[in-house]
Amino acid sequence: HTCGHCVAQKGRFGSNKSRLPYVECLEEKDRCKQAKVNVYPTWVLGDKRNEGVMELTDLAIWSGCESVHEGLQKKDVAEK
Repeated sequence: HTCGHCVAQKGRFGSNKSRLPYVECLEEKDRCKQAKVNVYPTWVLGDKRNEGVMELTDLAIWSGCESVHEGLQKKDVAEK
């Protein structure tokens, strides 16, 4: 069983969702408790943390993945 917010977040990645470093907290309760995960989804990158569903462009900016961010901007412009 997965939370609806996590399903929504993974859905934003389309066919690439299987590449996400995903942890199911219902199955790995101790790991999530140790990481102090209280909100789903929770993104952790080094010392940085962000809670809740994020749009891909926001996630790219937050994570510092500029090449992805630039590609998403080009896609957005092309779709309009």
